[in-house]
Amino acid sequence: MDQVFCYRPKVVELGFFKMRSLISALALGTAVLVAPTADAAALLFNFDAAGSSIAVTENSRLCLPFSGCALSASLLTPFSSLTIEEGASETFDFARFDISGGIGGDSDARIETRLAFTSPSIASAGTGGTAFYLRAGSISRPGVLAGTFTWDNPAQQFTAQDGSKFTFKFNDVAGFITGGSARSSLTLTVDSVAVVPEPATWAMMIGGFGMAGAMLRRRRSATA
Repeated sequence: MDQVFCYRPKVVELGFFKMRSLISALALGTAVLVAPTADAAALLFNFDAAGSSIAVTENSRLCLPFSGCALSASLLTPFSSLTIEEGASETFDFARFDISGGIGGDSDARIETRLAFTSPSIASAGTGGTAFYLRAGSISRPGVLAGTFTWDNPAQQFTAQDGSKFTFKFNDVAGFITGGSARSSLTLTVDSVAVVPEPATWAMMIGGFGMAGAMLRRRRSATA
């Protein structure tokens, strides 16, 4: 009886140690699985100036003879790369409008623009809009210029290949400055960032579950 009494506590203690190690290994694997990476809360945007464009079509331009007053547009390239955190926004000027000197204007000038970027890898963002402007002045003295520009589809949301979501918002132009120019801005918002474990994180996760599996096999062999 004394020998049985001394032997059983060792078996119970050993079994408890194995079970505790097994639980620790499973907890490690689960924690690594759900742990986000340090750089997973931001997106990097690289714009492609060569694939971007802007064009103007004037439909109702009415100017005094030889006075010009034509509308032109250009992209403010090169665009800088942007790193934006989840939930944050960045606003920057992307296009410039200029009206040559003269007297006259246009009530429905059309502008089409397209912005391309190399990362994230998705289709380009594009939209159109209508401009109204009126110029009163001579060629040598520009005088006063009034006008507005409104985008047809200003806000557009995109989903990257990894599931991250972000929104482009083309901002309207409320007025032109004296001299005949205006700038249009773009607001880029990162709505959500997909969390993708890094290779080292995957290795730790696989190692943790491997330890758990080995302990289960060892425990079954010991009880057989």
